[in-house]
Amino acid sequence: MQRSEPVLTDPDDIRIWNKTGSPGPEDRKKKKQGKLSILAVIDDALATSKQMHSAVLVKILRSAAYEEISDLGSAAIKVLDMCRPGDMYPIMEAADIVIRDGNIDISRSLMKKMTDVPDTAFREYLEGMLASRSKDNNAAVEHLIRSNAIDPSFMRTYDALISLEADKGWDVLRNIHLIMSGERPRDVRTADKELTELQDIYDKWYNGDKGAARKKLESSSAYSSGHLDFLLAAARMTGDIGEYSRSLELYDRILSQYLIDSIIVEKANILTALGKRSDSLNLLETLDKDSRRNRSIMECTLKALASENSEKEFSSYADKFMSSEHGDKDGHILVCGLMSQIGLNDRASKILHMLLPMFPDDPHLHLMNAGNEMMLGREASAMRSADRAVKISPKTADGYCVRAEIHLRYGRTKDALKDGERALKCNADHIGSLAVMRKARIQNKEYDKALEICRRTLIYDPYNADALKDTAYALDMTGKRQEAVEEYKNALRVKNDTKMLISVISTLIEGGRSDDAADIAEEFISDDEKSADIWCLRGNSEYQSARFAEASRSYTKALETRPHDARLWHSKGLAEEMGGMLRESESSYDRAVIIDLDNTEFWLSKAIVQEKRGDLKGSVLSLNRVISGSPDNVFALVRKSKILAYAGMTDEAMFFLDCALRVDSRNLGILNIKKNIHKRDGSYEKVIDVCRTILKVDRKNIGALTDLAETYQKMGRHDDALKVLSDV
Repeated sequence: MQRSEPVLTDPDDIRIWNKTGSPGPEDRKKKKQGKLSILAVIDDALATSKQMHSAVLVKILRSAAYEEISDLGSAAIKVLDMCRPGDMYPIMEAADIVIRDGNIDISRSLMKKMTDVPDTAFREYLEGMLASRSKDNNAAVEHLIRSNAIDPSFMRTYDALISLEADKGWDVLRNIHLIMSGERPRDVRTADKELTELQDIYDKWYNGDKGAARKKLESSSAYSSGHLDFLLAAARMTGDIGEYSRSLELYDRILSQYLIDSIIVEKANILTALGKRSDSLNLLETLDKDSRRNRSIMECTLKALASENSEKEFSSYADKFMSSEHGDKDGHILVCGLMSQIGLNDRASKILHMLLPMFPDDPHLHLMNAGNEMMLGREASAMRSADRAVKISPKTADGYCVRAEIHLRYGRTKDALKDGERALKCNADHIGSLAVMRKARIQNKEYDKALEICRRTLIYDPYNADALKDTAYALDMTGKRQEAVEEYKNALRVKNDTKMLISVISTLIEGGRSDDAADIAEEFISDDEKSADIWCLRGNSEYQSARFAEASRSYTKALETRPHDARLWHSKGLAEEMGGMLRESESSYDRAVIIDLDNTEFWLSKAIVQEKRGDLKGSVLSLNRVISGSPDNVFALVRKSKILAYAGMTDEAMFFLDCALRVDSRNLGILNIKKNIHKRDGSYEKVIDVCRTILKVDRKNIGALTDLAETYQKMGRHDDALKVLSDV
């Protein structure tokens, strides 16, 4: 169902939408004053002779039902004459209205028109309502429970179930979903103590008292005995704080007993959060085909497609989603957020700039635009959007937080701290405000103050993984290394996902703590991890801590999901070379150069390992590829000259050394190689010439002076030798 305002672009759609009042007491009052008539609106819409947007027709139908016009069934049929092909929500809305109005025949005929519906929960609800009107309460309850299993956030189902089974706790379950969506719970009549206890647990959790909520949940007898709703609460809450492995265990336990569509979708979302994109998509494939157009499933699919940067597939599915009946403002905002997440900021910008004129007073849209503009490097535009959000909603913390983030990005920590303080005045325990204050203090290297804010955050939210990670960093910067490592581990115990793992391990590697990074990688990265980035990062930490065999294994795991990544093959080859696995190393370099034939770095690595293996001919061929692609590569020129000299090809060796010297004429290393080759061949005059060249670069070069004296001595030029030695 549409959850927010529609995205309307057609002028007639916009005009009729604005002319149709929202069902409620004010509109009824206007009708009595003669200022509004839904029948007039219907006639106006029909006069356009156009098919109208699905959301516009739904709004007209709801207003008609609220106004209690006569012959509602005929009015509904008129409205449906304006329905676009494939749009189902107006038909379902009309069916619900005429069922409530008691017109069973029209509702049945409308139900027959429903094909490929975008909301199977709504359809099951309608089947239940029809059965209820036909006095078949058992069938009604069966359909309604099925509707609830598909989408537990569909409120009409609860209302129908409460009327049929007043003592089954449906009013409490409705309240739980109201709490989860940020709405106020309603009064309940149920006497079920366990369910009322569960509502209290959700209330505590979503009002920020997560520690107390979790403690109460895990100590309850219903949780210990495996009560479905209590296990589901635990799965949701552990997932909410990033304990994804524990959350998945709980979802698996539930699904082993109850195959419920909505719970399958929740599990798929956790898999996506863990970076297990293909597992998430495969799980969604187990759902009935009829359900694939449901909003929750399409949103879950979008997130899964966005998690591994599958840009083409994601973009195609995003277009399909936005053009569907789910493409309301919230749907577009979701797509924009995911586009920003995977680097499609230009596309997100186009959508946001389409939405902003439609909803100019929506602070959330302005904040999203500010974040996206910041990612595009447009500081002034980002700041304008953040300022606009603050102006619209000056008493909420979010606007100040985003503005502080912009200041931080551009190094203005004083301004960031000011906005952080303003945000905290709006809400003293606002987690986002505390987060931006932590970042500002860390950026200012005020680590003790950062630690104070971390502790304050963890009082409000003891499972805040980012605060634990920042605590670790601040401790590390104050010299408390072991305490820091333990806090990094605590952060990962709370939230062991791809983003957190990459952040922790990268921070340790950048700080020169590769041993600790490798230890943490070994402890927290399981063998079934699918993310190539994670395995690559683990390999980097192991390589830097000289664990070359382990690094090779990690790069191999990364290559399972990125087999055509030449850079990964090269990294694997480097690890194997350093670990003495020369044959395996050359094989890895071979794979790298096959994928990227023009990369001189890869050819050079291959040449070096070939030389180590004694394959001098192969090494020269590889060096030729380097030199042809990069004729000024001094290292390759020198390497080739040394191999040629070793093979007795002195003239050829000298040619490549001279090529290297044309690039770097004062390079003492190259001059010394040239000198030593001449010494080996007994070319005394050439030794003297090179020694003199060296002394022009470094007149006190002891090696050149002693070699010059020694050469003069061998040539019988004793006076010249003595003169040189006197200089020494």
